[in-house]
Amino acid sequence: MGLLVPIVGVSVLLLLGGVCCCWMHRQWKKLGRKAEDADSYRDRTVMISFSHLGQSNEMRDIVSARAIQTGGEDTFSTRRVLPREAYELGSNSGPNYVWRLLQEDRNLARMRIPYKEIKLRAMLSKSQTREIRLGEYRNQQVVVKRLLKTKRSHIFHVQEFIYQIQIRSTLAHPNIVTLVGVAWSSVADIMLVMEHYPLGDLLTYLQNYGDYTSWERASAPFHDAVSPVGTKLKPIQILNEVMQGTLRPSFSPECPRRIRVIGVGCYQHDPDRRPTAAQLLRLLEA
Repeated sequence: MGLLVPIVGVSVLLLLGGVCCCWMHRQWKKLGRKAEDADSYRDRTVMISFSHLGQSNEMRDIVSARAIQTGGEDTFSTRRVLPREAYELGSNSGPNYVWRLLQEDRNLARMRIPYKEIKLRAMLSKSQTREIRLGEYRNQQVVVKRLLKTKRSHIFHVQEFIYQIQIRSTLAHPNIVTLVGVAWSSVADIMLVMEHYPLGDLLTYLQNYGDYTSWERASAPFHDAVSPVGTKLKPIQILNEVMQGTLRPSFSPECPRRIRVIGVGCYQHDPDRRPTAAQLLRLLEA
């Protein structure tokens, strides 16, 4: 009888310890899941391979390009994105979140134009979420892109549209359609205003008259790029990944090593690491 009491006491202590460990393990898993949800769309990385190459030195160089410098307040690569849930803008967090995006982005602040000075004209095209209309701004013919009325009440569509505008506001080149400005009257009514080309864009021209040109045809770059969940990447997503340095082309096994090394050098994310034209000429003539 004297030994029975210590044995029962030890058994009870072990049982209580096991229960405590299980409870603490569950709490840690919940905290980890919350942190993962909060960061799941922050600084996203899409790792894609377009061939059956092994992990050669060149491929490791491509993957290592993930490390990028984001030293500036206007960069959009570290922005926080809400979980992909289309809750209404009438909720407490929806309007405040979108309004903060509009106010804190310096590029958007510099590009903002008066909403009332934009006059909308004929409809040019329409997609599942957006419409493109002919417009006029200060006696200049422009093209206006905005969300459909049926999509303006969903925070996810509004945020994605603002994200596209953020990327577009950083692009400036003579061969790219000029961004005239961005206008909004509320968090649900935002317009992207661009210059208008009466003859249309180059892609549409090639689609309609490509058979009459002497140019060689090829698949568009990253035409087979997919996300980790297997969905095809949209052009704006491909542009974002290329700009961040997380999406790079690969080479087929039949590609000569010399050409592969030159190619890897040419698409380094850091411009200072790319070969100059003179260096390329010497490499190709070698």
